[in-house]
Amino acid sequence: MNDPIAPVFRSYIDETLALLGDRDPLTVLEETPAWLAAHTDHLAESVLRRPEAPGQWSLVQVMAHLADTEIVQGWRAR
Repeated sequence: MNDPIAPVFRSYIDETLALLGDRDPLTVLEETPAWLAAHTDHLAESVLRRPEAPGQWSLVQVMAHLADTEIVQGWRAR
């Protein structure tokens, strides 16, 4: 049977899932807010808003993207 997912997407999916190792994706999602807070609450706003490099996102932008993704996935699940 042919894989209905384009090879480029399959590669992205496989690489993303490999980051989880043997951890359950839903457990990781549940733990993410506390992990982010523990690793960012002590940072100054200037650090949170500074892009990692020219053309890259800041931590605030990454966290906003994560929040947007949660909203979209929740909507799709419903």
